[in-house]
Amino acid sequence: MIRFIEELSMNAWPSLHTYVYDGWVLRVSGGYTKRANSINPLYPSQIDLKDKIDYCKRFYNELDLPTIYKMTANSHLVNLDNTLEALGYNKVDDTAVRVLDLEACNPVIQPTTDVAFSLEKEWVNGYIKNTNIQKESTKTVLKTMLNSIIGKTIWVLHKEEGKAVAFGYGVVDKGYVGIFDIHVNISYRGKGYGKAVMHKLIAEAKRLGANHAYLQVVVGNKVAENLYDQLGFKEIYRYWYRKL
Repeated sequence: MIRFIEELSMNAWPSLHTYVYDGWVLRVSGGYTKRANSINPLYPSQIDLKDKIDYCKRFYNELDLPTIYKMTANSHLVNLDNTLEALGYNKVDDTAVRVLDLEACNPVIQPTTDVAFSLEKEWVNGYIKNTNIQKESTKTVLKTMLNSIIGKTIWVLHKEEGKAVAFGYGVVDKGYVGIFDIHVNISYRGKGYGKAVMHKLIAEAKRLGANHAYLQVVVGNKVAENLYDQLGFKEIYRYWYRKL
């Protein structure tokens, strides 16, 4: 299950470039997000572990990027995780992956929650503005990544008085919908708009044939955790990053 969800999530949040090295997937996206600029050791390896770690460090050094590993609770990664810790790679962003059976969910739709099935300027420009992304290069990377998603996509935004104040998107793949980038404008939080986005995403995903949803939430993000608890999402595993 871990590898299955990890593969789905990499497809739903594509990197600009992907380099496969002896079972490890090295992702590069100009430094925008750890998820899209990290080493994902998904598959069995043959090369000596020390040699692989040295190679990956050189790989990211040459790109002027930090060396970051995305680790999961998969048992075959225990030795790698311990080795990285001994080499000084710090553990950051402990994250829970949660899953929901959509048959048990009856979403309630708000009339001011809009949906589109291709990426539109209103969504991406509104998201950039609301998340306060300033660098033009980062804006370009984000737009390129989101436009690179293959498959059925769901783009949801919630409006108040004609203003887009909450965002989220989903990608339907192999019966699952991955839910990403749930964000509510800081001035409009605590009003249920994040829940409105989630309900719309779930409703549309069910209509498109999904029977399960998955998402990721940083452990300790109480607002998000409470929302996902209310919706019935259950933790199935965790991942974290190892970073020099």
